[in-house]
Amino acid sequence: MTIHLISYRPIIHNKKGSNVAQSNSIHNYVYNSIRREPDFEKPLPGISSLCRNGQVAPHLKVGDTVVYMRINGRHYQTLKEHHRCLVAVMEVIHVFQDHKIAAACYQQSGIVTPYNCINKNNPPLDSQYTAMDSKEVRYAEAEYIKRSRQNSQYVVCKPFAGYPELNSPSYLFDRDLNQILMPKKKLFLRGRRKITQKN
Repeated sequence: MTIHLISYRPIIHNKKGSNVAQSNSIHNYVYNSIRREPDFEKPLPGISSLCRNGQVAPHLKVGDTVVYMRINGRHYQTLKEHHRCLVAVMEVIHVFQDHKIAAACYQQSGIVTPYNCINKNNPPLDSQYTAMDSKEVRYAEAEYIKRSRQNSQYVVCKPFAGYPELNSPSYLFDRDLNQILMPKKKLFLRGRRKITQKN
């Protein structure tokens, strides 16, 4: 089994997004897109290739653990030291061939389909709930549809108890992660890093 570490930008990454979150009572650490990737607000979030275009979803297998951390930065809080936040820890429970099959399984189970699962009965979020403008929305939806066809896998996950934490996630400092992952090297994450668990 493998642990996948993934960094992402939440809706509060910029001032516009922070204002949108505050005015619409949106959780601070949801993904900023019309197709939340993943959609942490759903009971069984899914991971696709809409955002990272094949860098994550095709590499996931049932039983893997996926850890989502808010991207490194100082500007989210008043802390002087660069830090991340531990937002979600999830286990992969299903890997589907495409979005259509995944959507059918969600519907048959009576579970709300995440926004990043593309099908004709699941439109994207309205732009007012993101920090994207109308031009970005039109481009993004067309690109998302394209990517869902290029890398069609859709991975369903079950959050670990206590996650996701979308308002006040715990801080993670580079010094802590360096000790765990790369004791003699500087930590560097660009989207995804995997750790193979030893039996």
